[in-house]
Amino acid sequence: MSWKNYRSYTVSEIADFMGKSEVFVRKSIENGSLPIGCYVRQGTKGSYYISPKRAWVWLGYVRDEENTDGYSTPLHDECDNDSSG
Repeated sequence: MSWKNYRSYTVSEIADFMGKSEVFVRKSIENGSLPIGCYVRQGTKGSYYISPKRAWVWLGYVRDEENTDGYSTPLHDECDNDSSG
């Protein structure tokens, strides 16, 4: 099984897995303490993108072969940090 076969995760799925609330996951993504995705504001609303690869690596399912420390992952194009709130 590989992270490459998975779609973007929902905030709810990550919250269930971590045993935390959806609010906790949202705020952690927004402030950068949960580096598995990004929040993009669109007018008065926004949306969350959770990278399957980042989630698998950060949550400990797989090591990131691209980095020697095995845990930090490069930013993905889907997450433009300048667009977040």
